[in-house]
Amino acid sequence: MDREQFNKWAEYIKERDKYMAGLFRSGYDFWECRASLGRCLASKTINQPEAAIEILKTVVDVEVADGPGCDSSMTEIEAKAWAMQYLGVCVWKVSKDAQKALHYTDMALHLAESTNRRYCFISRGEIWSNRLFFLKQLNQMESALGEAQEKVALVQRGEVKSQSYAYYGYIFIARHEAEFGDLGQALQYLKQAFNYFPGEYWTLGEVEMVWRARAADMQGAFQQMTAIAERNWCWGDWWDEPTEVAESG
Repeated sequence: MDREQFNKWAEYIKERDKYMAGLFRSGYDFWECRASLGRCLASKTINQPEAAIEILKTVVDVEVADGPGCDSSMTEIEAKAWAMQYLGVCVWKVSKDAQKALHYTDMALHLAESTNRRYCFISRGEIWSNRLFFLKQLNQMESALGEAQEKVALVQRGEVKSQSYAYYGYIFIARHEAEFGDLGQALQYLKQAFNYFPGEYWTLGEVEMVWRARAADMQGAFQQMTAIAERNWCWGDWWDEPTEVAESG
């Protein structure tokens, strides 16, 4: 996407959402602005994934420091990881090319895991959950399931700091169990996932209500808990902090 197309889409978004327009007002020459424009185009509100792909591709070869102790600011690392995460999702949405979507997702995950600092807008586990999804689409379910189980175990042993891996890992395993008809086990895994959710959130009360009534309609309970898990959360700084995890009841 060239400067003319950038300006065209910038105006398109500005007419629809003035807040979004502020994210890329510095213009085409700033790669962070191109990344922001791409995310906005990919959003549910704007829903222009083809255009999003074109602008996000201009960010692929941007060099940012991808390891601890480098000069690049955390903002650059997070911005590019976020852009690559969106690019992977958009590629899948438009072309259903799981291999290419996985490529961009792995780029995002590599960046996200290159430091141990906390991020404001992305979570390592969410990016990684996209990786598991694309592996499944590539008929690598056994590998994806093994990866999910291993990552959950690493979090439980304290060898991986990011709690988001356990949250999304348990959700992935739960869906696998549900596909094979074991709703009871699937619900157990979903309940475990929410044990890694911040306790102050009102959502946990909602989950507990569904959990207690699950015997009356296990399929309905699974659908309700899955719907809660699929909401678009903004996790914030707490997400990569170790938390005490309770046993599910």
